[in-house]
Amino acid sequence: MERLLTMTHARAPFVRAAVGAFAAAFLLAGCASQPGEGVSAHPLQDYLDRIQVMPSEDEQRETNAEIEEVTARCMTELGFEYQPSADSGGFIVADAGQLDPTSPEFMRTYGYGVSTNPWGDPGEYEDPNQEYRDSLSDSQLDAYQDALYGDPVDVDGSDTGGTWDWTKSGCSGRAFHEVLGDDSGFDDPEVTAVAQAQSTIQTEAAESPAVKETLATWADCMGSAGYDVKTKDEPRAAIQSEMDALWAELPDGSTEDPASIAPDPTKLSDLQAKEVATATADADCSEQSGYDTALAEEVQQREAAYVAEHRDELEALVARYADK
Repeated sequence: MERLLTMTHARAPFVRAAVGAFAAAFLLAGCASQPGEGVSAHPLQDYLDRIQVMPSEDEQRETNAEIEEVTARCMTELGFEYQPSADSGGFIVADAGQLDPTSPEFMRTYGYGVSTNPWGDPGEYEDPNQEYRDSLSDSQLDAYQDALYGDPVDVDGSDTGGTWDWTKSGCSGRAFHEVLGDDSGFDDPEVTAVAQAQSTIQTEAAESPAVKETLATWADCMGSAGYDVKTKDEPRAAIQSEMDALWAELPDGSTEDPASIAPDPTKLSDLQAKEVATATADADCSEQSGYDTALAEEVQQREAAYVAEHRDELEALVARYADK
């Protein structure tokens, strides 16, 4: 995987809803190794890449700047002050080079990326509207937030996190719609169906007899290394649970220095060491058991079969978004 979807100060829920299906499909593309030279590990992902071509970082920043300008104009029309932010709540797909969080190299260096920080510190965000927000009464601030973001996204339990309706998402939604329109492919039900099909393929591949056989071998290997786990999700989930517990130890309420809010450094360091050790054992056992290879082969075969069956529809989607 050459890119990672990262959020820059995700203040607006509509962004998460809009890119959710694509993000899930994109990350799944890195979940298995290449099956062989000259053979695509993810023939279905290849089509999604052609349908949902991501612009460069500069192009994305220009788009976010346009969104901020439209947002400011909308807020002014509603009687509020709003200064466009260069570091807005938009999304940037950053070039992460060789940082593939599913690769053995990544896992042996950074663990699962839960308590570690492999992508660096994005820096402190300075909201140009914070002073104005602070000047508002509670009722005025509620009205401001409603004008800016509208109704919350309805959570429906899907992989995308909910259904986003730009008409109910305030000035942010209006700006997103005005700048990007309906042609991004993110909310196209046909594109979403393809992304969901890829997710289903990944799940079904993991449940195939060949992969489950290697999973049992992986679990035995992990047990020998001192980890009592049965599924691939358990090691990372355990680390995430401990990380959540560290955050839960922090006091409630506001502080004059938000940057000072951080888990206990000693506990965090201990958890980071534990995470890397766990992920290293995970990566070693995955290789020794043949799990990664078995999963890659199952995914490749199932994606290839899906592409063969739906090639005409996929080509039609590619043609539809070729000039978008």
